[in-house]
Amino acid sequence: MAELEAKQNVGENFEGIDNVEVALVREKSTIEDDPTRQSDLLNFWGNGTTDSTALEVSFDEKYVIFDDPALNNRAYKALDGTHGHRWRKHKLREEMNINIHTALNETLEKIRTSYMQHPESDLRAKRIGKINNLIKGVLGKDLCHIRNQALPYFFQLDEFFGDNLDANRDLLGFNNGIYDFKRNCFRDGRPEDNVSLSVGYDWVDDSQIPDADFAAVKTFFTDIQPDGEELTYLMTYLSTMLHGGTSEQIFTIFTGRTRNGKGVLADLVKEVLGDYCITVDPKMVTGDRLPLRSPQPDLLELNCKRAVFVSESQNTHANPKLRLDVAFIKLITSNDTISCRALYSNDITHFKPNCKITLLTNKIPEISSDGEEIWGKIRIVEFPITFTENPKDPSERKINKRLKEALPHLRLPMLHTLLRVYREIYCVHGLKPTEKVQ
Repeated sequence: MAELEAKQNVGENFEGIDNVEVALVREKSTIEDDPTRQSDLLNFWGNGTTDSTALEVSFDEKYVIFDDPALNNRAYKALDGTHGHRWRKHKLREEMNINIHTALNETLEKIRTSYMQHPESDLRAKRIGKINNLIKGVLGKDLCHIRNQALPYFFQLDEFFGDNLDANRDLLGFNNGIYDFKRNCFRDGRPEDNVSLSVGYDWVDDSQIPDADFAAVKTFFTDIQPDGEELTYLMTYLSTMLHGGTSEQIFTIFTGRTRNGKGVLADLVKEVLGDYCITVDPKMVTGDRLPLRSPQPDLLELNCKRAVFVSESQNTHANPKLRLDVAFIKLITSNDTISCRALYSNDITHFKPNCKITLLTNKIPEISSDGEEIWGKIRIVEFPITFTENPKDPSERKINKRLKEALPHLRLPMLHTLLRVYREIYCVHGLKPTEKVQ
């Protein structure tokens, strides 16, 4: 018989099942179709007692859910629904409903089958009858009832579970596992990682990526940033977006004429980072925002993100007085805790942003006179090349109209390129601005 897979605390009482108390169902042992295991089965069923026909499941020890790695693994896989490498909040109710219901029924079926295949005993007939009634009771239970019994208990044991999701800045989620920056390696995901976000694709080792793909990434970067020193800074800055650290505390502006590659670069970073990257409205950084005491759903979007791009406002050229919001730049680069709330909610969310914010603009916005000191936190990266149909001078390149279509194909070589830059340049030398960037 297959291994028992019922490790869910489903509450101490299922209403409507007379004389049955399910105290705890957890993985106890592998019950083979072997008569010699009858004593083990009796111990599993109730310490081998023969003076009671009540189906009371008891064990030698009980675990608090989040302190039990095996139970965490089961709940974790239930949430993920497939491989169990990361938490998926939106699947919680659906998957837990199905798994709790199925686990109880399958376990009882296995126990009943094992009893029927064992030699006669005084209690066999009575116990099989009780098991049949219990199975009918479980099958007759509304899944919502099981969920309501199990899930509150599951979460009450860790009231900060939601706050801990994606809080570890050293972990980067993939569909098939986790990249661990502390260990500098890719590994399987674990429940205690508390990772729910994903880049949106599987990790593939760099040895399996064709050299031509790495060459294509190199060509793209040398085209948009031909100066070696400026390119090194740009690549190093981009590599910090993989990690959740915010030690630099800077606000970056990508600037230059139209068709200079900065927008395509932002799209490529989005392909690489998936859930960890967003684009926000320019009002977030230009002072056209609601006061902090008002609901701030845009600020909530920054929580757990590592790369945030701000697309250029359409009014940048028409309105010369458009200015950066000094208060926001100070807030987002200070590493202080942000407190805000969503629309139609009184619940306050507190978080420390770990994102790198980059403004994409053809023209640098102004900063008020009282914000002169904020320039020390601003880094400006100029994109000097223009892509055109007919390049005529050294500052122009032939435009590749199919480049955007190729971006998904370039995300893996881009990822590994940035990981190497992060390890070999940023972790050794830090992010040193060039004279042009300062």
